[in-house]
Amino acid sequence: MICVLYPQGKIGDLIWHEPFFRFISEIEKKKIILITRKSTQADKLLSNSQYIERFIFHDFKKGTLNYINGVLQLRRIFIDNKVSKLWILDKISRPAIAGKLANINTIFGYGAGAQKYWITNKLILSKSDLQKHYIQRGIDFFSVMNLPIKYQSPKTYVNNSVGEVIRNTLSTKLPIICYGIDSSEKHRMWPVERFIDIIKKVEKYKNFHHAIIAGPNNSDLCQKIISNVGNISISEHSSYSIEQICGLLKISNVFVGNDSGPYNLSASVERISIGLHGNTKSSNHSEYFIPVFPESGEINAISDRRIDKNGNEIKDIKYMYEISTTSVLNTLITALQKLNIL
Repeated sequence: MICVLYPQGKIGDLIWHEPFFRFISEIEKKKIILITRKSTQADKLLSNSQYIERFIFHDFKKGTLNYINGVLQLRRIFIDNKVSKLWILDKISRPAIAGKLANINTIFGYGAGAQKYWITNKLILSKSDLQKHYIQRGIDFFSVMNLPIKYQSPKTYVNNSVGEVIRNTLSTKLPIICYGIDSSEKHRMWPVERFIDIIKKVEKYKNFHHAIIAGPNNSDLCQKIISNVGNISISEHSSYSIEQICGLLKISNVFVGNDSGPYNLSASVERISIGLHGNTKSSNHSEYFIPVFPESGEINAISDRRIDKNGNEIKDIKYMYEISTTSVLNTLITALQKLNIL
């Protein structure tokens, strides 16, 4: 079996690695086993993919004892699944060591750092490559391996019927605008009052159904929007599962929201996705992305986030406040016009 291991835990990051998973399956001409963290919900987002044989979840916990146990657990996984080739889309050493202990002859990895002592590829990334955006990092890795990849927009593979069930539940024939109003990182959240303003102003052009997406802990933010926009067609979706969110996004026309999971999901189901980038650098790796920046402009750094002179992330919400309602509204109106909705 061919095994691809991706150890990071965020949904958005997993989505943007999906083309790499697909590419490995294509060049190997085999289905793959994907090992990742359970928090990525990969088994739900990629459940209908034709190139993944099975999903296996591993915690990748920190700490010396967890490290040792993790190596032994991964070794057992590799042996039990008869893994003959291992691809590690990261720089961590733990799976490479486990692969060696499981007698896997071919272990490919980024190789920057101690991992280089355990992998079999001699051409590796440099430490400076690790400072690049993770998509570019992956592209560079395959280039170093003499396997140049033409990065394609990522895809999620969820059941299409989910969207139709949601459409029936909403009981609306109006065009749908989805809003991603929260983030796991508070400093990356646009003020709720400005989402309210956008909804009120776009309704002056045409009637829409407005679907508010947030995590369960932020249902109060959804209710704040609903109680302040007047008598319009609107719904909140703070209790939706990841499959339901994908279904909702697939039946929507446009997404507007913070640079977080739903923004990435929206592009992965091929919907125009307007992203609010105050603290993060925009990505041009999907034709569906339309970024909006603070009045001071987009960050200009090798990192994908704002960093200080010491290389630490600047977690300041002021950059989100610099994104004007006018900029977002104009971007939304232009997108709706291009879709012939306005």
